[in-house]
Amino acid sequence: MIITIDGPSASGKSSIARLLASKLGIVHLNSGLLFRAVAYILMRDLGYTKSNLMHAKKDDIERIFSHNFEYVSDNGKGEVIYNGKNLTAFLKTEEIDQGSSIVSTVAYVRDKLLNFQKEFAKQVDSIVIDGRDVGSVVFPDADFKIYLTASPETRVQRWRQDQFQKGFKYTEQEALQEINTRDHRDQNRDIAPLIIPKDAIVIDNSNLTLQETLDEILHKVCI
Repeated sequence: MIITIDGPSASGKSSIARLLASKLGIVHLNSGLLFRAVAYILMRDLGYTKSNLMHAKKDDIERIFSHNFEYVSDNGKGEVIYNGKNLTAFLKTEEIDQGSSIVSTVAYVRDKLLNFQKEFAKQVDSIVIDGRDVGSVVFPDADFKIYLTASPETRVQRWRQDQFQKGFKYTEQEALQEINTRDHRDQNRDIAPLIIPKDAIVIDNSNLTLQETLDEILHKVCI
């Protein structure tokens, strides 16, 4: 069984995917963590900066996947292992947060990670995957497709709170600008733009808690 959860920034995709996977006792794949890892390796090992990530060379991207690039899911917690080193603790910084959004526009990165996700899913019985194109492009024939959304005001507050917990402070205006920039980039990129997947169950969780959102999904998919 494959369940996909798509949606814009700060709609609660990853949190809900983890809870859903834990509730169902199945694997969770956080596709965003994969993009973060690629951005981190490009910047740490290959000398890229945010200003030129969108022009990452095919050979450099190929070099990353020619090494041991692995995703491990343990009790709903996703981790990326590269050349035997766990990168996960380094992937939640502000710089990598922005870098992953940029590198996600690179067609060859998306192609490599699309294949990576498909191969990963073949190795497990059931899986919950969250991202921005997992129900529309990566797994268009998923058993259940969820699209989470929320009002801009709600997403701004959630994003600010998430950043605050990481030690970063943003004003509401700064957060709104960041959300708008990401939405524009996600919805207007040439490859796999953010859309509502065909046959997806759309849930607006602006006024729902995580538990209420989870309950709504469980009610809708009737597992």
